[in-house]
Amino acid sequence: MSEKQLNRFSVISKTIDGHMTIAEAAVSLGISERQIIRLKKGVIAEGTSFLIHKNTGRKPQHAINDKLTTDIIALKQSENYKSANFKHFQELLESHEKINISYSVLHFLLTQSNIKSPKKRRRFKPHRRRKRKPQEGLLIQMDATPLNELLEPFNIGRSLSMKGCPYDNAVAEATYKVMKTEFVHQMSFHSLPHLQLELYDYVNCFNKHRIHGTLGYLTPVQFRQMALKKAV
Repeated sequence: MSEKQLNRFSVISKTIDGHMTIAEAAVSLGISERQIIRLKKGVIAEGTSFLIHKNTGRKPQHAINDKLTTDIIALKQSENYKSANFKHFQELLESHEKINISYSVLHFLLTQSNIKSPKKRRRFKPHRRRKRKPQEGLLIQMDATPLNELLEPFNIGRSLSMKGCPYDNAVAEATYKVMKTEFVHQMSFHSLPHLQLELYDYVNCFNKHRIHGTLGYLTPVQFRQMALKKAV
């Protein structure tokens, strides 16, 4: 008997001997009083065997037999399948070995045998943030448009991310999404002056009062002031 079954037998025996009430036994075992009564009747009629589940020690009908488990592990360790990851190995088993097995079961069998899936992982490339401009108005976020000739006379730099790093555009898109959710979709504007007035109030609140998690829970103005102090 397991420790749980022994504890149940001890409690049920106390209820049979009258040393514990049905309610106390239910609280002790964390089950209902109706179950306590059922267990009590079963123990009186059949003894301790009533507390032991009938399937204890039996292998489930849907379980994979030991020979098939051994064959799968041997195939995975062979030269033909050694370099295949778990998902590919599952497909190869079905197509070449006529073995149908779910991925979750296959993953469990292989990991239990200390076999790891040889997945290729990309090398981590740390993102290098662009240097902040020392003054306001020196950076513009635009799509890919030939504007260099227009911007250069005003000493305005274009916000262009490095190859394969859409960080700048992602920040802009996230900002637009917040504006649509919190501002555009929450109001109706009667005229252009009304829109301009409400937009001015929202941007002022967004920059000076609304904290941002990506900025260390500071407002954009506070974050920029800290960056400027570090630059100096």
